[in-house]
Amino acid sequence: MKGALARATVIFGITLGARAAAAQSPETAAVAPVPEGAAGPPPRAWDFAVLPLVYYQPETSLGAVGQVMLVRTASSGSATEERHDTLSATVTATLRHQYAFGLSGMKFWNQDHDRLQVDLGIQRFPTTFWSVGNDTPTGAADHYTPLTVGAQPNYSHRVVGRIFVGMNAVVGYYRLQTFAPGGPVADYLATHLRQGRLVGVGPTLTRDSRDDSNYPRAGSLTSLKMLAYLPAWLSEYRFVELEADQRTFISLPRSSVLALQAFGQVLIGEAPIDVLPALGGPAMLRGYFQGRYRDKVYMVGQAEWRVPLFWRLGAAVFGAVGNVYPDLAHVDGDHLKAAGGLGLRLNVGRRNPVNIRLDVARAPGSTGVYLVIGEAI
Repeated sequence: MKGALARATVIFGITLGARAAAAQSPETAAVAPVPEGAAGPPPRAWDFAVLPLVYYQPETSLGAVGQVMLVRTASSGSATEERHDTLSATVTATLRHQYAFGLSGMKFWNQDHDRLQVDLGIQRFPTTFWSVGNDTPTGAADHYTPLTVGAQPNYSHRVVGRIFVGMNAVVGYYRLQTFAPGGPVADYLATHLRQGRLVGVGPTLTRDSRDDSNYPRAGSLTSLKMLAYLPAWLSEYRFVELEADQRTFISLPRSSVLALQAFGQVLIGEAPIDVLPALGGPAMLRGYFQGRYRDKVYMVGQAEWRVPLFWRLGAAVFGAVGNVYPDLAHVDGDHLKAAGGLGLRLNVGRRNPVNIRLDVARAPGSTGVYLVIGEAI
């Protein structure tokens, strides 16, 4: 499941890359073309990155994160559209007895006519809730401990051109273990379930013209998803999630890339606190604590410019604006939340692009430092 590390101050970090001897641009890890008559390409091989990190976060005290990511060129794809199979594992632990473990994998096959993504996770990760709304005061912070166990499979099949249709699901269990009486969490639980099964099923529609599934430099990705959590399939929670995600990648001079994203999420019904759309975190509106603002509608737009520097190093500049709302009728441009920052990139893959990113982001009243494998967009 999604990690709870939204803001951290880095104390110590190490990055290791296998077979990383050949220097390439952090935005480019292309394999040289094979001359006519020469031997065919070498067998597909896995590149990997390992990221152990010790961090400090005021809400969690000292913690440690370990992430391993494997990447290889998929048997699908073409000269202009490359696809990468991936497999990653993440372990998190802190001095305040916060633990998380997750496995994630993505597989392309049948000449990219079929795709399967599976996420598995378990986490007990105390966090903070400021109540529902986009104007909750800082002083309303209420600490609580949720336990989440679940699996999220997502299968899609190409039907025509670059368009895919499929199904996604969530099967899991949620329990809010501890909270303080009389606070925002207790108020929320007065009208919502504290624990129960989470079982959601729904369709997906995707259009994918990216030149690379891992680190695109051109093309776009359009994704529409729905998940319905209903008693018909034994879910004790009853609500519907809708999600729209548009990403566009534009190649610019000096081998740089402009990445653009527009994201919207709508929740209809009554869901656990941790399923409510959450503003902030390591992917969107970096600089805000993930979940600093929560409500039933979340709209955000962001841009990131990535440029290679030298050897395997690159840099990034990014910014985002967005907000949460009680429903679609209240969506407006007033009081938008904004954040932005700078980042560094290190490519540790030899045959496949495997970027480790270090981002420092600033939002009003907070600063976020993120050290993770993979791009935000």
